[in-house]
Amino acid sequence: MKNIKSILFDFDGTLRHNDPVAHHFFFDHAVSLGAADSPENRREAMRWAHLYWNSRGALISDTEKYGYDSPEFWLNYSWHYLRAFNCPDDLADDLAPALTRHMAENYEPVNRIEADTPTFLDGLRARGYVLGLVSNRSRPYLDLVESLGLTDYFDFIMAAGDVNSWKPDAEIFHQALDRAGTRAEEAIYVGDNYYADIVGARAAGLHPVLFDPEEIFPDADCVVIDALPHLERLLNGNGRR
Repeated sequence: MKNIKSILFDFDGTLRHNDPVAHHFFFDHAVSLGAADSPENRREAMRWAHLYWNSRGALISDTEKYGYDSPEFWLNYSWHYLRAFNCPDDLADDLAPALTRHMAENYEPVNRIEADTPTFLDGLRARGYVLGLVSNRSRPYLDLVESLGLTDYFDFIMAAGDVNSWKPDAEIFHQALDRAGTRAEEAIYVGDNYYADIVGARAAGLHPVLFDPEEIFPDADCVVIDALPHLERLLNGNGRR
């Protein structure tokens, strides 16, 4: 990773986090209702969720069938999520309605960033990197970035809806590179979703880095970090524009 000039970041799950984490809020309640728990069950279900939200096929077909954000959509999602959590079909049938209600009525997460994130980003800017945010969000999210105190660290903030291209499509990465003013081989992309961030960045020619503190993707065929400041170990002092 020599001659890096820009570092681009995913937003949700990489810089911005939910407290409590939605996955574990769901799993904990499922276990309280009789689902079997294990670290591998949780990893399998989280991998499924990462794939689902970045699979154009399943997500689009479910949206067309049920309507996005409808009760039927989330009931279907809960059922498949439980199956990925290694629940048998009949148990998933029983628990899906309760889990859907539980999430709708009780899940009220707070947005947060890690305490060392501002210092980490400030250090990257001081070393001369172009920094960008590239999210799969459909709408602008500048207000949220501002509320977390992160706006001034970034040269640009981009949503997929701004360019009508969603990760892992190559076009969103090409648009980000245009805004950064760097070539693909001069850019790192850091994200937490292997299927969207790593597959997409690699296909577009960027250097992909997976942020995976929970080891959801233990067999990932790319550079993996479990804390954002560990990215500095990869840069070897190269950071001037």
